[in-house]
Amino acid sequence: MYYEVLNSFLLDDEFSIKIVKADDQIKILIIFYENGVLRDHDYLVLSPLMWQCLVDGKNISERPVQKEPIILNNSLVFSVQQRPLRSLIVVLQEFRMEEDFSRHFLSPVCIFNETQWTKLYLAMNDITECVIGSLIEHFFDTLLSTVSEGGGKDKNIESKLADSMYEISCDHFKTSIKKVSDCNAHFYKRNDHDSKTLNSEKKFMFYKNLAWCSMDFQQLAREFISKNENWADYMKQFLLDTENFKNFTEKVENMCLTSSK
Repeated sequence: MYYEVLNSFLLDDEFSIKIVKADDQIKILIIFYENGVLRDHDYLVLSPLMWQCLVDGKNISERPVQKEPIILNNSLVFSVQQRPLRSLIVVLQEFRMEEDFSRHFLSPVCIFNETQWTKLYLAMNDITECVIGSLIEHFFDTLLSTVSEGGGKDKNIESKLADSMYEISCDHFKTSIKKVSDCNAHFYKRNDHDSKTLNSEKKFMFYKNLAWCSMDFQQLAREFISKNENWADYMKQFLLDTENFKNFTEKVENMCLTSSK
């Protein structure tokens, strides 16, 4: 698989996490090394959604103790195996559900010793931040390559385009929050709260990263272009001005929180 590395986290001499662009999609690679050399080219590849399902998985902790495997997003098995002298290993393996509802397990099997898992767990929030940043950057790069080459420049129109972008993004983000909270209420989060009893602000905090990672950015781009087709000649210059999107995720999240009160 050919890929472009966007961010890399070397967590120790034996494994790293890479955020890459491959086949015009953002992926997360878990790569292991042996004596400084790539151990196996058949490394585990996760989508942003699958990565965040792992991060937010119920009972997944710095030192997980569950005895039964956890199924994440109906495609990844997380399991813990106790070893002699009270050590443990964490195992990740993808599977495909067959027509007869049996599970066909895929290679590779990703195995972390206790020290490696702890390092990954402690880095998860930083990795998620980079994953979401990469998704947003890829979204704007794709949008920029899609719009026409019109050279129109008008501050008033660009301001309206910015308002439209944030309003549409906020709507999509709220929809994504509702979707992931409804679907994942019983499977995710390291707490015992029932999401049905949470107020909107707490639900937002629990599920915001999962919502970003499950967003349909292609649909978001299509809707933005369609709703603003009368200003198509101004889109290129609008998108080239990165000041319009400074702190993009923070602004969208604040809009959603404000509108839900």
